[in-house]
Amino acid sequence: VLTNCSSVNHNMAFSADESLLATPEEAEAGYETRLWSVHRNELHERALQGQNKRGFDGFAFSPDSRMLARGNWNGLISVWRLPSGAVMATLTGHKRAGVSLSFSPDGRTLASFADDGAVRLWHVATWRELISFRMPCSDPIGPSVGFSPDGRSLFASRLDSSGRLNRVWFAPSFAEIAVAEGKDYRSLAQDAATW
Repeated sequence: VLTNCSSVNHNMAFSADESLLATPEEAEAGYETRLWSVHRNELHERALQGQNKRGFDGFAFSPDSRMLARGNWNGLISVWRLPSGAVMATLTGHKRAGVSLSFSPDGRTLASFADDGAVRLWHVATWRELISFRMPCSDPIGPSVGFSPDGRSLFASRLDSSGRLNRVWFAPSFAEIAVAEGKDYRSLAQDAATW
């Protein structure tokens, strides 16, 4: 049972190794991110740096559980290194709230989708935006984004006044791109990276 958990919120996430739980918590100056360590059926909490006056949209842990990303109501994305809690990056680009997040299975890419209708892919090594896609929308709510288990497909979904819209994008590997362009693919054959 979580004690000292001041807010009721469905936006929480477990790390892949199930040792950490991230939750948004009300604080004096707004909302903060609480990180709960799960050890032998005990929970130990600590607050991560950075508050937001209006709350948070969603959390995503990297597959190796060494990074935590949080979508903020102002469209910013905060990323922390774990377990230190040091701020790694603040990503800008989204113009509205409702940020949904997902790391690719290899941990190289972070996907974000917000109420502004933009799906953005971020290169984790540099925190630069790789590419963005637009989803047609009219005042959307409930954006959701996620990668397939092999990292080759990206799914995005949103709901607005016209109903639910789902999109799936497929990405070829670097080796497949090289073959299509008539180049030598052997040096790329071991790299399944797509995004």
